[in-house]
Amino acid sequence: MRVLICPQHWGLGHLTRSIPVIRYFINSGHEVLLASSGAGVDFLRSEFPEIEVFELPDYKINYPSSNMYLNMLTQLGKMHLSIWKEHIKIRELVRLLKIELLISDTRFGAFHGKIPSVMIAHHLHIPLSIKSFSWFSDTWLKLFYNKFDRLWVPDRAGSDNISGILAHNFKSAKKIFLGNISRFQKLELSKRYDICFVLSGPEPQRTILEEKILDYRPKLSHLKCLLIRGKKEIHHIISDESFQIVDILYSQNSIRPCVHRT
Repeated sequence: MRVLICPQHWGLGHLTRSIPVIRYFINSGHEVLLASSGAGVDFLRSEFPEIEVFELPDYKINYPSSNMYLNMLTQLGKMHLSIWKEHIKIRELVRLLKIELLISDTRFGAFHGKIPSVMIAHHLHIPLSIKSFSWFSDTWLKLFYNKFDRLWVPDRAGSDNISGILAHNFKSAKKIFLGNISRFQKLELSKRYDICFVLSGPEPQRTILEEKILDYRPKLSHLKCLLIRGKKEIHHIISDESFQIVDILYSQNSIRPCVHRT
């Protein structure tokens, strides 16, 4: 079966959790193709150099304000336009590549009415303090989730879960809990770092957190720290023996200090 898997690129969380899903379909003998946007394309090509990766329109979501209500209202129109463009591209890929199964990780336009379409998501409900906003956001999410044949939730079904009310209060016959999925394996290794900072997510919030960590850096000089920036762009941060910095850590990477780049 020819499968197109489309992870979202809001930071690296959706991309990295899609890796076990991609490997499952490869190991099951299916022909897998991939699609994403922005740095997600580079990430997938590095992880799966033998698989063709197609580029989708980028949502370009950012959270300029600390007020989530304002962020949602200002981003909604732009996001709808991106989803519409994405859906047009998906229809084109399905037709040209003869796709038989479509799997999306939080890409709302990656569905097709004529083939099975699956959404991987844990954010099925947005808990907000203002109930009218919460109702509006949930209705908006359902509008898109209803276009998929199945909703795969990467979490456990019972009380010992991670997503809590984000996924467990959402009622749908399409919802299936996959259990915890991870690309990590337990290894017995010597301890190299006392603290590991892993950054990801929409801008400018990712950069704001990075700057706060770097401001605190002098107070951590007695510890060995690793900062994984989650962003492959030019920066002017210098590693030293106690504080190492990498942009993106791929599955096969060894950790080496970043050099000063201009």
